[in-house]
Amino acid sequence: MKKTIVWIFGTFSLLLAAALVLSVYVSRPAFDETLNPTTLDTIEIAAPEEALTFARVGVEPQRRVLLVTQYRDGKVIGVDLNQRLKTAEDNPLALFRQFGYAALRDATTSVADTVAVSVTALDVPFDAREQNIGVGLSYAEHARESNLEQPPFLFPKFALPTRATSTLAKQNSARLDYEAELGFVALEDLSGPAPMPPTMGLVLCNEATDRWALVRNFERSQPMGTTGFADGKSRAGFAPIGPLMVIPRNLEMFYRGIELRLYLNGRLRQKEKTVAMRWGPGDILREVFRRPDGYRYGASNVSLLAAGAVIPSGTILFSGTPAGVLFRPHNVWNPWHYLRPGDEVVIRSDMLGVIRNRIVE
Repeated sequence: MKKTIVWIFGTFSLLLAAALVLSVYVSRPAFDETLNPTTLDTIEIAAPEEALTFARVGVEPQRRVLLVTQYRDGKVIGVDLNQRLKTAEDNPLALFRQFGYAALRDATTSVADTVAVSVTALDVPFDAREQNIGVGLSYAEHARESNLEQPPFLFPKFALPTRATSTLAKQNSARLDYEAELGFVALEDLSGPAPMPPTMGLVLCNEATDRWALVRNFERSQPMGTTGFADGKSRAGFAPIGPLMVIPRNLEMFYRGIELRLYLNGRLRQKEKTVAMRWGPGDILREVFRRPDGYRYGASNVSLLAAGAVIPSGTILFSGTPAGVLFRPHNVWNPWHYLRPGDEVVIRSDMLGVIRNRIVE
């Protein structure tokens, strides 16, 4: 009997040790690169002929919209559109609809209305919404690391976007994870089925995720994305976005040149160009209108669309994350591999700016 107990205990200890080793192995970073802090102060900005770059400074009701031409030495330089256009409108989406691309592009030549503002003073760059739309498995490598070899899918995300320097509260999220993403922003209300809009806004995103809530509410018998994902990705503070919103002249050509880089505590964890996305904006919109209903969030049935058959202006389509997230099926049980108070997540992308999120209790 004693030998049996010793054998059982020894076998269990070996299995536990093997599980720990596997958990550490699958959680290792794929890159050796470390963050050079000076690269966060200067970001390449698109030429106005290629894309318009917007930022907002101040607080409501005295916010100002800047048409950014430079981002260097920790400051953005650009034209104060409220002064230049003699308007009180502080939502770049509304200004774009009112004045159009050409008129706003021409405003960048105004030297008299040019100002310089610290990037730490920048707010969320447009009037965003609490209900947004996410894409899962948009990158093939991320699908492989998650052991989910299947096409991309959609899910609703309920989280009002917060500023790029906001803290991210761990609270009761036992398996808190990051996701560097490119967000497509609806510039006007979109109804379907309809042709692809001429262009959309682009914004850098950190789509924070509670992996434990996702796994706990996930039902294998239901279509992917309809259960678990809204629960794991919806919470106040779970959608920090970059300080810039970019509207390209040629959306398809421009977004494919974006590169996402995410660092955890100064070490590179994600690096990918968005050309690797399996679904572009047109694919995402077609899927949204093809299957808008049938999703679960908590005990409620919810829709992808916040307003009937319309994607409202300001809605973000979180287009999916590349490989390199903390989650792996083999380490979901181990909380030490996930974000903890004191960690810092930094996401950088030329054209789109920088997100810096400190994890707090």
